[in-house]
Amino acid sequence: MTDATRRRTRVQTGHAGFLICRSQRMAMRTRNLSLKGLLCEVASPPLPAFAPDQPCVVEFPLGADLRAEVEGVITRMEPDRNALTLVAVDFTGMDPDSYAHLRNLVRFSAPDADAIDQEELQTPFST
Repeated sequence: MTDATRRRTRVQTGHAGFLICRSQRMAMRTRNLSLKGLLCEVASPPLPAFAPDQPCVVEFPLGADLRAEVEGVITRMEPDRNALTLVAVDFTGMDPDSYAHLRNLVRFSAPDADAIDQEELQTPFST
């Protein structure tokens, strides 16, 4: 999907977190993030459990006892420079607290936080 057809704003970010797939946990750093998915960097080669079409969980540590966990599906993987692999994840579900945290991560990185609020009013989350 090209940026012109995206229905959610992607913001450039560098949030550290973890990508968890089939009980294997790998450190990642986001390149961009939206309320519907992300593109992140992981070490190359990624662990064998990580592959397109695999369900996964994205975890963002937010504090000592606070984290956001988002369910997703790996949509693509491709090698990148500096011995990294880029992994795209489409979000499929999260609890209300994790949604609130994710929304704040996106809003705080957006050039226009109010535009993110307007997207929620105009575009249902399920699309």
